[in-house]
Amino acid sequence: IELKDLKKGTVIFSYLGTFVKSYEVDLIIEAAKILEKDKDFKGYFILAGEGELWLSLKQKAKHLKNVIVLGWLDKKKSSYLMNITDVSLIPNKTTALPNKVFEALFFGNPMIFCMKGEAKTVLEKYKAGIYYEKGNIDSFIDGVKIITQNNTIETMKKNSRDLYDTHFKSQKIYSEYCEYIEKIH
Repeated sequence: IELKDLKKGTVIFSYLGTFVKSYEVDLIIEAAKILEKDKDFKGYFILAGEGELWLSLKQKAKHLKNVIVLGWLDKKKSSYLMNITDVSLIPNKTTALPNKVFEALFFGNPMIFCMKGEAKTVLEKYKAGIYYEKGNIDSFIDGVKIITQNNTIETMKKNSRDLYDTHFKSQKIYSEYCEYIEKIH
């Protein structure tokens, strides 16, 4: 399946990053395997990037019709993927706030994530993502099902865009930084 051939009316979940042990990309594949049997689920999981686990993940997903594993994408293809994505997947096992959060917000994509700390606080406060318990496939699948109900994705897309525009847009950050510098001098 090519990205341009994805069926209309399906939800596109994507992970764009590195295939390493600090990300639970294998959990996404296991969840996709379960969801493939669910006749009510209409979605695709797009996994793009490179890293030490790429080949083994590609092998695990090779028979799944709802998973596409891509290699490294250049900037143009990455932007295309983010533009067609409905929900960004951020299965980061650490508590760090990865740049993938800001990238998803920039594109107005709500997230399914397992990070705790500041990321969880902000994303839940602004209703821009759904938290799942790290390592818990049932929690991840629940997040997928919740976000695909009713108009949840559209509402969360708006919330993600608003969060980016009001707190993370470079013009806003630069302006506030200049004001701060002027105050301390």
